[in-house]
Amino acid sequence: MKNMALSKTAKIAINSKIKSYGEVLNIEIDTQQNRLEVEVLLKGEKESLKVSIGKYLLEENKITISKISTSREWLNTLSKEYLENKSFDIPQEYMGVLGKIV
Repeated sequence: MKNMALSKTAKIAINSKIKSYGEVLNIEIDTQQNRLEVEVLLKGEKESLKVSIGKYLLEENKITISKISTSREWLNTLSKEYLENKSFDIPQEYMGVLGKIV
């Protein structure tokens, strides 16, 4: 139930931020396994983009993402090079929401 509510809330929040680029069609967050799957339809694209994060780790104000795969070959290469197993700062305005997840 927690994951469903969180996924629904995340979909609304993300859609409000990316509306000029496209929209999230589906998002599934599994807080037990620290996994995330999202399907996005980007403007100008005929097929949706699927992104799977097989593992994420939240620590203090950082997130580390691992096991990324997408439905686009070129994006798999890009994400492995620039995103996978790297830590990223989480903006302060999102820390309150993330505190409820963890």
